[in-house]
Amino acid sequence: MASVATVSSLPDALQEEVGLPPQAAGARQPPPYKPRCGNCGLKHKPGKGSYPAEMLACHNCGKTGHLCKMCRSKGKQVAATEEMEASGIIIAATRNVERQPFIWVKVSIGNNERKSAKIQVVPDTGAQVCVAGPGLLAALNIIKTSLVNRGNLKDVANVSLKPIGSFTCCIQHGSRTTTQEIYILETATRCYVSLQACKDLGLVHADFPYQSPVVAPTSADVGNATSESADYLLARPDTVPLTPLEENVPQLEAWLLRHFSGSTFNTDRSPLPVMEGKPHSIHLLPDAKPYACHTPASVPRHWEAKVKKQLDEDIRKGILEPVPVGEVTEWCARMVVVAKKSGQPRRTVDYQKLNAACKRETHHTRTPFDLVSGIPRHTYKTTSDAHWGFHQVELQEDSKRLTTFITPWGRYRYRRTPMGHCAAPDAYTRRFDEAIEDIQRKFKCVDDTLLFDNSVEEAFWHTYDFLETCARKGVTLKPEKFKFCRRQVDFVGFHVGWDAFKPTEERLAAIRNVDMPAEPSLTDIRSWHGFVNQLAPFLATAPIMEPFRELLKKPQGKKVYWDENLKEKFRQAKDVICKLAKEGLSFYDKDRPTVVVTDWSKVGIGFVVLQQHCSCHLKEAPFCCKSGWRLALCGSRHLTSAEAGYAQVEGEALAVAWCLRKARLFLLGCPNLIVITDHRPLVKLLGDRELKDIANPRLFGLKEKTLHYRFQIKYLPGKRNSAADFLSRYPALCAPPDATDEEDANDMEGAMAAATVAALNCDDCIVLDSTTVVQAPAEDPEYQLLVAKVTAGDWHPHRAQELVCLRHLYGVRDRLAVSQGLVMYTYGQGSVRLVIPIALRKHVAENLHAGHQGLDGMLRRARQTVYWPGMEGDLQHHRDVCAVCNAYSPSQAAEPLTLTPPPKYPFQHTVADLFQLDGQMYLAYADRLTGWLEIAHFPSGATSSKLLSVMRQYFQRWGAPESISTDGGTNLTSEEMSNFLERWGVERRVSSAHFPQSNGRAEVAVKSAKRLLRANTGGGGSLRTDKVSVALLQYLNTQLRGVKKSPAQLAMGRQLRDGVPAHQQHYKVDSHWRGALRARERESVRQQGVWVERQGATRTLPPLMLGTQVWVQNQETKVWDRRGVVMETLPHRQYRRHLRAVRGSSHPTQPPSPNLILHSTRSHPTHTEATGRPQRRVKQPAWMSDYIAGTQ
Repeated sequence: MASVATVSSLPDALQEEVGLPPQAAGARQPPPYKPRCGNCGLKHKPGKGSYPAEMLACHNCGKTGHLCKMCRSKGKQVAATEEMEASGIIIAATRNVERQPFIWVKVSIGNNERKSAKIQVVPDTGAQVCVAGPGLLAALNIIKTSLVNRGNLKDVANVSLKPIGSFTCCIQHGSRTTTQEIYILETATRCYVSLQACKDLGLVHADFPYQSPVVAPTSADVGNATSESADYLLARPDTVPLTPLEENVPQLEAWLLRHFSGSTFNTDRSPLPVMEGKPHSIHLLPDAKPYACHTPASVPRHWEAKVKKQLDEDIRKGILEPVPVGEVTEWCARMVVVAKKSGQPRRTVDYQKLNAACKRETHHTRTPFDLVSGIPRHTYKTTSDAHWGFHQVELQEDSKRLTTFITPWGRYRYRRTPMGHCAAPDAYTRRFDEAIEDIQRKFKCVDDTLLFDNSVEEAFWHTYDFLETCARKGVTLKPEKFKFCRRQVDFVGFHVGWDAFKPTEERLAAIRNVDMPAEPSLTDIRSWHGFVNQLAPFLATAPIMEPFRELLKKPQGKKVYWDENLKEKFRQAKDVICKLAKEGLSFYDKDRPTVVVTDWSKVGIGFVVLQQHCSCHLKEAPFCCKSGWRLALCGSRHLTSAEAGYAQVEGEALAVAWCLRKARLFLLGCPNLIVITDHRPLVKLLGDRELKDIANPRLFGLKEKTLHYRFQIKYLPGKRNSAADFLSRYPALCAPPDATDEEDANDMEGAMAAATVAALNCDDCIVLDSTTVVQAPAEDPEYQLLVAKVTAGDWHPHRAQELVCLRHLYGVRDRLAVSQGLVMYTYGQGSVRLVIPIALRKHVAENLHAGHQGLDGMLRRARQTVYWPGMEGDLQHHRDVCAVCNAYSPSQAAEPLTLTPPPKYPFQHTVADLFQLDGQMYLAYADRLTGWLEIAHFPSGATSSKLLSVMRQYFQRWGAPESISTDGGTNLTSEEMSNFLERWGVERRVSSAHFPQSNGRAEVAVKSAKRLLRANTGGGGSLRTDKVSVALLQYLNTQLRGVKKSPAQLAMGRQLRDGVPAHQQHYKVDSHWRGALRARERESVRQQGVWVERQGATRTLPPLMLGTQVWVQNQETKVWDRRGVVMETLPHRQYRRHLRAVRGSSHPTQPPSPNLILHSTRSHPTHTEATGRPQRRVKQPAWMSDYIAGTQ
């Protein structure tokens, strides 16, 4: 096909009639005034046949000889048809003189042997052939004599028309082409393409007019979505369609809506246009752990077809795609379906785990105050709002797998940026900003855009360029939110006028409607005072507030005096607040820390949005100082009839969810948002709890509404929550709930009713018709009193006034309900639990402990089904007296190290340990302070006499230490070694064989000795080699970590001469020797502290007193199968058995059952009371030689 060239041989007006774009497409201003023809509006020679419109028909009146823009007729309803007849072929290409909007498609049309051009055509699925006017012949330089005579054609009215002729050409749209024969009619003013051409060019699906099967758009379809959106653009007009005056602004707004109805304002495209820009990538944190759900949430049977239809519709639009067969995804969320008011299902995806593991694609957005304050005075404003939002941002290929979610029909994933992803707002805002960056005189905040201009004409061309750019860049706008060329508009929470701007009326309504009850209480006065302090802090010192401050001095509980004078002062105070509302309501700053304080009452819900303007620590927010936090937004409303029956936790959650939705413009995407509530259970519920763990349908729905927001929730006592509490208490200040609030409330009410029915029949509840469960409460008088009290709800205001038998349930009275004569415990999002009478509690505890699980497991199971006061303590006691659990309980935690006092001079405290290397026995002897190391070799074994000989040499060389640390080896703990150390006055510290951490310095010495001996010893492991000597010298000359001095420098004050050449200065005694020793001492203390930290979970065990009955653990089997009495305690927490192996017995314990098989089958001697009969002497067996204990 020949290259496409723009037609330049026709005038602009004629090109518009034919469907060609005008030459000066970028011109924004009309050309200067010159004498023009009254028929075509162009400058040309006078006379018949000298102007192009002579043979063209007017769109307005249907007459020939002039163009519609020059028509002087008032507009007759004349319908013209362009039809042809050729051997029974029928074409139905019609037009209406009312200038109804056409669906335009920009194509390339031409002939290989002739010229080509880009024109706009009208797709006509009712036509069997393509038809055009004579203007197309001029555009392609085709003469009439070259046309082929094809006979006559008929239109839909069966009227025969004689075409001039026809020619064959190639039509191209996007990446598709088709060869068609085009018929030329004298009266045709546009080019119409037939049904077959529409199918070939991909304008309609191949099965049209039959319904097409669900097929996901191909990558080419999605990739071309942006360019195809631009194909629906109509030709740009030369002048403003109407006189650019303010009275014509509504007509110009309607004209723009019609002109861009097929492109920018087309909200029903399949697939959706793709916003221009790089595809969005989801970035995971480095330590992100994949989370995948492998079982879908169930969908109710009546909703299955509707939910599946929604999925198919999203596939058509290019939003979703099925996961390919055989592909494994590490990330997989769960689709959750909830009900709307109309009964229709609504799909959501729980991306909490993915959001917690993702990084934001940070993109800066100016604050609303910065945007609004920059609008010039006396300008016309045009506002718009984007429609599809995140779904018009394409998702990068690798990121699609992260959005996978599971449904009963398989796995799906997003092809576009999903709703609910934490990085979606930044990704969408950045691409939208880049798409319209060439548009001047604009302000944009997320998906809201404002254009400002000095005149109506300037506003028209400016808006036209903006809408055209949106179409070309793949941005869809909401037609109902489009406001053109207004003096006053609402934009990002502000009312922008002709001369100034101010907060919207909705933001100020909460202040104007405040009213005080006829007989206010002290709480009412405090709430009003706190409300004023938050809304207008400077009013707290004004004289007008003095009467209210005096009322605060009344003691709590005393009635407040309230008369007409105070009522008038209250009215005056409101007037002052309303006049100063602009100063009291600070403009929102996105970069400041933001706090939302919410509250719920039986009358309404309220909230305040505060921002920090002080330098106090954020932990004290939002009441760190009086003027540090300023009000940015407030609001309240009545409760619906369904919401009035909410429990407290449900109402408080409703207040948070409604606040976040109401203040969405300020809070969505806020990185440092804090939500404060005066209901503590809400902190866990709206914190890190997952949707699948919430059984309450109301709380489930409210939690779901908060997932789009990233915030930290904190608890604040109600007495400090004055502002939000005041907004929620009084109906006069509350706005009525809107349609959305009513719909959400009814949805949750229907779900709650269904869940209640399901809860009464679920397996987690104890069966209500069981004889035991039903009869036991009936025979318990205290239980019957409880049933009557809960049914009547007449609890006394103070706990002390209640019956003694009911006081233990006074704290949970708001959580009790009665069902079929049984008291049920319902709390928050938890399951329904049965209150167990006293007679059944022991039996229930035995059933809970049937599997010998620990206390934590019993409590988890019990908290699903049953409740009684003190249940935790009862279950703990049942576990403590169980003999089987005591015998096989886990070992006790390791104790923390008892740090040895640091040595003050070399060789004051030493360590020794025997080790084997390559089958040879060695002794490592080291100094704790200097790190000096000595190694001895025992070729034929380390006997006591050989060890004594080596020790004696060390003592002669370095002096006898004050103490020496060894392990419990027999050679180092023999009687000969004990006598030797006693003669030399050396204290010995012995570490436990099962607790080697106590001799860690000896272990370090052994590691160092093994390292320098490897590959250096002689035959038979001999140390008498030069390699061993050089290696040991290198170790002694190497600086210790953290001290920068070697063991030789610390022990001898100088370096030792070894195999490494050095200056003689290194061998002189160091003058800073004493300071180096002190540094080595401090480093030893530090390393001991580090060693203690590395021990992990340790716990100091309580010491055992003489005469204490204890259980003794077998260190091989780890079974607590021996009992005894403490007869002697040794130093350093020793009982001849380490304290870890001995556990006190605080409860009388029954012996294990005869059927219990223990690892040790030895019979234990028992201790009995003295009787008149002489007792046989019991000799302690050999295996208890390391015990000092009395037996029983």
